[in-house]
Amino acid sequence: MTAPHAIFGCVAILVTDLERSTRFYCDALGFSQRATTRPNGGASGVTARFIEKNGTVIELVELAAPPPPDQSTQPMSRTGIMSHLAFNVADLAQTEAAVVRLGGTVLEASRAAMELAGLGPVEILYARDPDGVWIELLSVDEAARLRYGGLAD
Repeated sequence: MTAPHAIFGCVAILVTDLERSTRFYCDALGFSQRATTRPNGGASGVTARFIEKNGTVIELVELAAPPPPDQSTQPMSRTGIMSHLAFNVADLAQTEAAVVRLGGTVLEASRAAMELAGLGPVEILYARDPDGVWIELLSVDEAARLRYGGLAD
Protein backbone atom coordinates (compact mmCIF):
# COMPACT_ATOMS: atom_id res chain seq x y z
CA MET A 1 0.00 0.00 0.00
CA THR A 2 1.39 3.39 -0.93
CA ALA A 3 0.86 6.52 1.09
CA PRO A 4 -1.34 9.23 -0.37
CA HIS A 5 0.50 12.16 -1.92
CA ALA A 6 0.80 15.03 0.54
CA ILE A 7 2.75 18.27 0.52
CA PHE A 8 3.58 20.05 3.75
CA GLY A 9 1.61 23.28 4.05
CA CYS A 10 2.50 25.23 7.17
CA VAL A 11 2.89 25.20 10.93
CA ALA A 12 0.05 26.95 12.76
CA ILE A 13 0.56 28.42 16.20
CA LEU A 14 -1.98 30.05 18.47
CA VAL A 15 -1.07 33.61 19.49
CA THR A 16 -2.66 36.09 21.88
CA ASP A 17 -1.74 39.28 20.00
CA LEU A 18 -1.56 38.91 16.22
CA GLU A 19 0.21 42.21 15.58
CA ARG A 20 2.84 41.61 18.29
CA SER A 21 3.52 38.08 17.01
CA THR A 22 3.72 39.32 13.41
CA ARG A 23 6.33 41.93 14.44
CA PHE A 24 8.25 39.28 16.40
CA TYR A 25 8.53 36.73 13.59
CA CYS A 26 9.04 39.31 10.83
CA ASP A 27 11.46 41.64 12.61
CA ALA A 28 13.40 39.08 14.71
CA LEU A 29 13.47 36.17 12.26
CA GLY A 30 13.03 37.72 8.82
CA PHE A 31 9.58 36.45 7.84
CA SER A 32 7.30 38.45 5.54
CA GLN A 33 3.53 38.76 5.64
CA ARG A 34 1.71 36.88 2.89
CA ALA A 35 -1.99 37.06 3.72
CA THR A 36 -4.46 37.66 6.53
CA THR A 37 -7.87 36.01 6.61
CA ARG A 38 -10.94 36.01 8.84
CA PRO A 39 -12.87 32.80 8.09
CA ASN A 40 -16.64 33.14 7.77
CA GLY A 41 -16.26 36.91 7.45
CA GLY A 42 -15.02 37.10 11.03
CA ALA A 43 -18.10 35.43 12.53
CA SER A 44 -15.97 32.59 13.92
CA GLY A 45 -13.74 35.00 15.87
CA VAL A 46 -10.64 33.62 14.16
CA THR A 47 -8.02 35.75 12.44
CA ALA A 48 -5.18 33.94 10.69
CA ARG A 49 -2.08 35.56 9.26
CA PHE A 50 0.31 33.64 7.02
CA ILE A 51 3.96 34.65 7.14
CA GLU A 52 6.69 33.18 4.94
CA LYS A 53 10.45 32.95 4.62
CA ASN A 54 12.22 30.92 1.92
CA GLY A 55 9.16 28.75 1.33
CA THR A 56 8.51 28.04 5.01
CA VAL A 57 5.06 29.19 6.08
CA ILE A 58 3.84 29.85 9.61
CA GLU A 59 0.16 30.54 10.25
CA LEU A 60 -0.34 32.83 13.24
CA VAL A 61 -3.85 32.24 14.62
CA GLU A 62 -5.57 34.69 16.98
CA LEU A 63 -8.92 33.84 18.59
CA ALA A 64 -11.31 36.55 19.77
CA ALA A 65 -12.45 34.37 22.69
CA PRO A 66 -10.44 31.17 23.11
CA PRO A 67 -12.50 28.38 24.71
CA PRO A 68 -11.00 26.23 27.46
CA PRO A 69 -8.83 23.55 25.78
CA ASP A 70 -11.10 20.69 26.93
CA GLN A 71 -14.13 22.36 25.29
CA SER A 72 -12.52 23.30 22.01
CA THR A 73 -13.61 21.91 18.68
CA GLN A 74 -10.37 23.26 17.11
CA PRO A 75 -6.70 22.39 17.72
CA MET A 76 -5.90 24.84 20.54
CA SER A 77 -3.08 23.27 22.52
CA ARG A 78 -0.37 25.36 24.10
CA THR A 79 0.64 22.39 26.21
CA GLY A 80 3.72 21.10 24.44
CA ILE A 81 2.30 18.78 21.79
CA MET A 82 4.53 20.73 19.43
CA SER A 83 8.02 20.81 20.89
CA HIS A 84 9.53 23.89 19.24
CA LEU A 85 10.21 25.81 16.06
CA ALA A 86 13.85 25.73 14.91
CA PHE A 87 15.55 28.48 12.95
CA ASN A 88 19.05 28.51 11.45
CA VAL A 89 20.44 32.01 11.83
CA ALA A 90 23.52 33.71 10.44
CA ASP A 91 24.23 35.89 13.49
CA LEU A 92 23.12 34.42 16.81
CA ALA A 93 23.87 37.54 18.88
CA GLN A 94 21.94 39.81 16.51
CA THR A 95 18.95 37.44 16.40
CA GLU A 96 19.01 37.02 20.18
CA ALA A 97 18.93 40.80 20.66
CA ALA A 98 15.98 41.11 18.26
CA VAL A 99 14.10 38.30 20.03
CA VAL A 100 14.43 40.08 23.39
CA ARG A 101 13.67 43.54 21.95
CA LEU A 102 10.47 42.22 20.38
CA GLY A 103 9.07 40.59 23.52
CA GLY A 104 10.67 37.15 23.51
CA THR A 105 12.73 35.66 26.30
CA VAL A 106 16.01 33.74 26.19
CA LEU A 107 16.74 30.66 28.28
CA GLU A 108 20.37 31.41 29.11
CA ALA A 109 20.95 27.92 30.55
CA SER A 110 20.24 26.45 27.10
CA ARG A 111 23.18 28.20 25.45
CA ALA A 112 25.55 25.60 23.99
CA ALA A 113 28.47 25.37 21.59
CA MET A 114 29.43 22.04 20.05
CA GLU A 115 30.67 20.21 16.96
CA LEU A 116 28.03 18.37 14.91
CA ALA A 117 28.99 15.82 12.28
CA GLY A 118 28.66 17.36 8.82
CA LEU A 119 28.06 20.87 10.15
CA GLY A 120 31.13 21.70 12.17
CA PRO A 121 30.94 24.25 14.99
CA VAL A 122 27.38 25.01 16.07
CA GLU A 123 25.94 27.48 18.58
CA ILE A 124 22.48 26.76 19.96
CA LEU A 125 20.17 28.86 22.11
CA TYR A 126 16.55 28.35 23.10
CA ALA A 127 14.11 31.22 23.48
CA ARG A 128 10.38 31.75 23.75
CA ASP A 129 8.26 34.00 21.57
CA PRO A 130 5.89 36.51 23.25
CA ASP A 131 3.26 33.75 23.69
CA GLY A 132 5.69 31.23 25.16
CA VAL A 133 6.26 29.10 22.03
CA TRP A 134 9.73 27.53 22.22
CA ILE A 135 12.16 28.58 19.51
CA GLU A 136 15.56 27.00 18.85
CA LEU A 137 18.13 29.32 17.33
CA LEU A 138 20.96 27.43 15.67
CA SER A 139 23.96 29.14 14.12
CA VAL A 140 26.55 27.43 11.93
CA ASP A 141 29.41 28.98 10.02
CA GLU A 142 28.96 30.32 6.48
CA ALA A 143 30.66 27.31 4.88
CA ALA A 144 28.15 24.93 6.48
CA ARG A 145 25.28 27.17 5.38
CA LEU A 146 26.53 26.98 1.80
CA ARG A 147 26.96 23.18 1.94
CA TYR A 148 23.47 22.60 3.30
CA GLY A 149 20.90 24.49 1.25
CA GLY A 150 18.24 24.03 3.92
CA LEU A 151 20.30 26.16 6.27
CA ALA A 152 20.69 29.14 3.94
CA ASP A 153 19.16 32.44 4.99
